Amino acid sequence: MMKPPNFFIVGAARSGTTSLWWYLKQNPQVFMPSDELNKEPAYFSDKNEGITIKAFLNLFKEADPKHKLVGEASTAYLTDHKAAQRIKDFNPNAKIIIVLRNPAERAYSLYNWMVQEGYEYVISFEKALDVEERRVNKIIPNFWAPQYYWNYMYYHSGLYYGQVKKYLDCFGENTLILKFEDFKFQPKDYFKKVCNFLGICPIEPKLTAQNLSRSVYSPQIQFVIRKLNNNYIRIRKIFGMQPKSKFSRDFFIYLGQKPQKPPPISKEIRTKLLSRYENHIYELAKITNDRFLSWLE
Repeated sequence: MMKPPNFFIVGAARSGTTSLWWYLKQNPQVFMPSDELNKEPAYFSDKNEGITIKAFLNLFKEADPKHKLVGEASTAYLTDHKAAQRIKDFNPNAKIIIVLRNPAERAYSLYNWMVQEGYEYVISFEKALDVEERRVNKIIPNFWAPQYYWNYMYYHSGLYYGQVKKYLDCFGENTLILKFEDFKFQPKDYFKKVCNFLGICPIEPKLTAQNLSRSVYSPQIQFVIRKLNNNYIRIRKIFGMQPKSKFSRDFFIYLGQKPQKPPPISKEIRTKLLSRYENHIYELAKITNDRFLSWLE
């Protein structure tokens, strides 16, 4: 008998959730969709692109009794206003994992990811922050902003307090809140904490960096390549040719990427962003035992 999901990694985007997924699916007590194409079904969010409950549950059909935990990792669940309640309605005893990253650095990382994937044409992060204010009340997705609404809200999606509070209100002690910086500097302790929370035996991490940011030759060219790539996908679907991996689906996107990382966020923009986030970080600290105040140091 198939086991429905009983734990969810809900975000935040660009905070190491793909690496956490990569680690957990190595554990024999855990079942998660194995391919990156199915890592983020986003069924309980507005990002859901028409997936039915049957199709969602079908992602977990290979789970068996040896799997104590069955889960998925959809970062849209943290920013989506209704996802926490929808997950609770589906499984009120679910365990929730939230990973938070310094919001200024996470916003910059999200912008770089959107550029490298061809969803963002604005040529600099600073300009994208200005454009964000005009996008807030727009209907997204649209032609110029074809991705999930909150992925264009580089600043606003980092207002963690309200996002986290919804999950604490719905799931209480069944919510684990982690710092991305702990994963970066103390990965073994970080994964041990995750396993203790989930009630599974820790394994020796086989860590490979996942979902790294890459530079592109041009945001505008990458944006055009995405349009062409999506048409290529539609044509393949007409002939019943479904992609077997993210690489095969987005092959043309990789042609516009460079092997090197984007430059680090400028100190000036980082400082300005953190000043905007300051009050929200203090509010977050009140409900998470002050563990995030170090972002302001």
